[in-house]
Amino acid sequence: MFLVLVLSRVSYSQSNYYRLTLGLGVGTNSYYGDLNKSRILPTYQLLFDYNVTPFSSAGVDIHYGSISAGDSLIGDKRFFKNSYTSVAINAKMQLGQIVNTEFSDILHKIKGIYVGTGVGVVTATQNQIVRTKINPDGSLYTFPGKNKSVSLLVPALVGINIDLPPDYWGYTRFTFSVNYSFNITFGENIDGYNDPKWKFENNSPDMLGMATIGLKYTFGSEGLY
Repeated sequence: MFLVLVLSRVSYSQSNYYRLTLGLGVGTNSYYGDLNKSRILPTYQLLFDYNVTPFSSAGVDIHYGSISAGDSLIGDKRFFKNSYTSVAINAKMQLGQIVNTEFSDILHKIKGIYVGTGVGVVTATQNQIVRTKINPDGSLYTFPGKNKSVSLLVPALVGINIDLPPDYWGYTRFTFSVNYSFNITFGENIDGYNDPKWKFENNSPDMLGMATIGLKYTFGSEGLY
């Protein structure tokens, strides 16, 4: 009788899950830096995760899109629009990793809330940028900076994974996700401007926010949790 109870408890507390996840996402991005009038533009996401447990993972996150800010006609007349690609390795942990959600309907529904961070690089190519302007005295000023750059990037991730109905064998294959990534870059390369502080406002590193919704597919070898 004791053995039956032990085996019942073990079978209740264990579950199988797939180790690998491939995801696609689409959304928008916003620039935060020294230029005003940031424009909301589309971004696209590709991710690949290795699931350490059903609620924790390590993986690679790739974003591609365009960023634009500034105004070529007013103010300091700086304006840019670029194409960027960011590649970051990260680790994420969901609420279900640290909280028992089995006995609460509310917690069970939000068990996929996650946070994470990592490190990566972002490349930026300026497709449109104002490099010179006419001063009031008629002279020309050339804005210093790079038209092509590579910068170190540190993301802060927050989001939620919502499991879709399991397959015939009871495994979760597809997950709907909502994600926000706030990225701090080390340098002044995203916007292509690196003016001296005494000339123009240049007090903070370039930052980028990316909000996406996506679909994830799990596959590969099985893990026991």
